[in-house]
Amino acid sequence: MSRLSVYSQSLPEQPNKVLCHADDIARTLAEVGVGFEQQPVPAAVVPGIDVATLNAECQALTQPLQAQGYVVDEVISLKAAAAPAPALRARFGAEFRLDGEHISLFVAGRGLVSLHLDEHVYELLCERGDLLTLPAGTRHWLDFGEPATVGVIRLHKPAQGDAIQLTGDAIASQFSRLEEWT
Repeated sequence: MSRLSVYSQSLPEQPNKVLCHADDIARTLAEVGVGFEQQPVPAAVVPGIDVATLNAECQALTQPLQAQGYVVDEVISLKAAAAPAPALRARFGAEFRLDGEHISLFVAGRGLVSLHLDEHVYELLCERGDLLTLPAGTRHWLDFGEPATVGVIRLHKPAQGDAIQLTGDAIASQFSRLEEWT
């Protein structure tokens, strides 16, 4: 089940708010300009499925996004036994932002997406079917766990750019990792 915890950035030990219902999560994130919705994912999509099969199975989910001008930036499909979690943590574990609007569609497993918005951190445990739309410039970081068990399709609009820009803020080290959410 997806879960959202909202923290004051100065108090990472205690959330101000914890939400478990998709409608409440969507409403709370919409207040800060972030989109959240849930999509039905085909049963054949499991962590570690090969990328070509994942793309084929999820075509009905990605086509409407592509019709809106998004392109698939990256597909990550990992099963715990073969997961390069340290490499993923090195790449996504520090706070970064992207120039353009970005979508993460979680199709298998789970991941923790932390959003640093104003004076708050929104930690969102994303699971199968969660579609998260981040506005351009949203400061955030991701954790897929160690070992990582996840299937996620990342999309962006090509004219907006997709290069990761590290912020230099060490805030990610003050907040939880996915393993702490079990």
